Amino acid sequence: MLTRLFSFAVLIFLVGTGCSDPANHANTPAIGGSASIQGQPRMALHMSQTYLTDETRLEVSVDRDSALSAPRWNPGDANPPLPAADALRLANDALAKLTVPGISNPWNLDHIELRELAIPRKNKESCWCWTMVYHQLANEHEPIPHLEIRVLMDGKVFTPSVIEAPIHLEY
Repeated sequence: MLTRLFSFAVLIFLVGTGCSDPANHANTPAIGGSASIQGQPRMALHMSQTYLTDETRLEVSVDRDSALSAPRWNPGDANPPLPAADALRLANDALAKLTVPGISNPWNLDHIELRELAIPRKNKESCWCWTMVYHQLANEHEPIPHLEIRVLMDGKVFTPSVIEAPIHLEY
């Protein structure tokens, strides 16, 4: 079996009339993936997938309701509402509780990013989240596994789910 390791991020743009009004999407199914908070599926805004093997991937997404309820940040302001050090502490705490099949080595922080989430809004305010990217130490001739953890400006943490499913490509 060939081992694949590649990552891609899919920004989900919500298209349609009134998409900036949360009431219009109360019962809308997930687009491109979903996050679950307290067992309720939510509309996914931003999804990232990392393939560990042909049958296993890590998937993390942020739901629209959580993003809309988080404090706003304007890049022209000095600092985001949630400092990077606090976001990193929250992500590290979540990472300590995360189990990834086939991974026994510790995860190392690779980098931290501020990412804007694509949410059409009437007032043009943007939603931002911290993204912590972790990687494993590389074995010779092996791909380097990595994962992402997202932290909203209110401190809500989104960790990846382990998805056991073969990749099916249709042509």
